[in-house]
Amino acid sequence: MATLVPSGPGTRHERESLSNRLSMIDPLDTPIYSGCSKVSATAIKIEWTVQELTGAADDTFQVYGADSTDADGLVPVRFSNVVGESPKDGKVADIYDNINTVTGGDAGAATELARQKYLKGYELRRDVEAMLSANQAADTTTTPIVGGLGSWLTNVDLGSTGTPCTGDGTDTTTVGTPRALDTIAYIQDALTAARKDGGKPSRMYMTPDLKPSFSQIPNAAVAGSPTINEVQSTPNAPITQIGAVSNWLSDFGNQQVIVSDHMLAGTIYGLDPNYVSIAIVPNGDFVVNDLGKPGASDRFQIVHQWSLRPDAPKAHYGVFALTAA
Repeated sequence: MATLVPSGPGTRHERESLSNRLSMIDPLDTPIYSGCSKVSATAIKIEWTVQELTGAADDTFQVYGADSTDADGLVPVRFSNVVGESPKDGKVADIYDNINTVTGGDAGAATELARQKYLKGYELRRDVEAMLSANQAADTTTTPIVGGLGSWLTNVDLGSTGTPCTGDGTDTTTVGTPRALDTIAYIQDALTAARKDGGKPSRMYMTPDLKPSFSQIPNAAVAGSPTINEVQSTPNAPITQIGAVSNWLSDFGNQQVIVSDHMLAGTIYGLDPNYVSIAIVPNGDFVVNDLGKPGASDRFQIVHQWSLRPDAPKAHYGVFALTAA
């Protein structure tokens, strides 16, 4: 007699082996957005001022008893950016909340509708990270567009043929000829320029493809000598060799190296956290709006009303036109 065996996937009375937990592999971290302070935006056009001092002089002596002379006052520079409205839409059939579905996992929720709201919120946050780091000028026409970091930073290293933006959010950076990230000089030049303007950047953001190349850059103090750290171990235990760099002690202080999965590709941003903010409209911070039931389904939209406020653009730096070495 033949043995009754399952005939493979699709056997009619074989119960599906479906885990009650969903796995989500996509990266969710948004370190640039999370690392910026949050302030309130109370108008469509947000404005702020930056005060700069005149350059230091080494010849301001005068004769004893001289009268004072007229001098112009110091006038601040006025900057502005526009508030953008970023949405994420969702629609879920009623039947999903009437049957037994897998709703557990990293985006776990009691119902499928609630799970979809979590997921769309994650997606929108990643979108904002990408737009925040974009080389995109502000636009106040029909669809308001937030000026991204690429339209504000002038302390930059661009590669040959590249030209910096004006530095007020009105135009973009012209990226030069791509080059491999195989020397610390690109970063050092941009960081030095920011420091000379008074900035103290301490956070350096880059994409995952650039991080291994950065970790393999030769030591900044000894040309051609890779930075290799070895941890000595006791007998009968393997030795661990460390080939990653999570902090760079530069000539101008420690730079925390942070990977951002969703930022502008081929770019490194060095930010001074004291001088960069995200302006958010009150009641516009990832708000979930239920849009009713168009038949046997539920519709919703998540909205984030926000803008970038680089309070002192010269306090930061950028390195563009990079490829993995």
